[in-house]
Order: sequence, then C-alpha cells, then structure tokens
Amino acid sequence: MAGIILSAPVSYASQESGIVIGDNAVVRNNSGFDAPVMSMLGIGEKVNVYQERDGWYQIQLLQSTDKGWIYKDLVTLQPSGSAEI
Repeated sequence: MAGIILSAPVSYASQESGIVIGDNAVVRNNSGFDAPVMSMLGIGEKVNVYQERDGWYQIQLLQSTDKGWIYKDLVTLQPSGSAEI
C-alpha cells in the first residue's frame, strides 16, 4: 500500500523579500495551477514572501494588502537584510 505524503506549509519567522524572475508570472488565490488567477507580475517586480506550500510561495502583492500565491520557481528570495518593499 502506497503511503500518502502531505507537506506542511513552511512559514517564515518574518517575511522574506523576493524578486520575480519570470515574465507574466501568474498570481493565484491559492497554491495550485487550477486556482483562480488574481493578477500577473513582470520580471524584476518585488514581493514579500510569507510562506511556502507545495512548491508555491504566498506573497503580498505590491501596493496592496492582498496576498496571493505564485509558483516558487518564478521568484528568487533576497538575502536577509535586503531593503524592505
């Protein structure tokens, strides 16, 4: 019988800064490719990253209080001590 592996969300003690490295990166309202699209971001846009779940980052959209989810491979985390957004 095959076991089921569930991955728990990884929360960061404080938010991390990240930069979008994919053009037209889709931000969704939940982690997963089938979740509804909230918006799209371009290369070089800065985001705050709050947690990771199943290969997705929960981010805060720029100039907004809304949070969404972006595929992890489309964001590079910045070293601690980077300027806040």
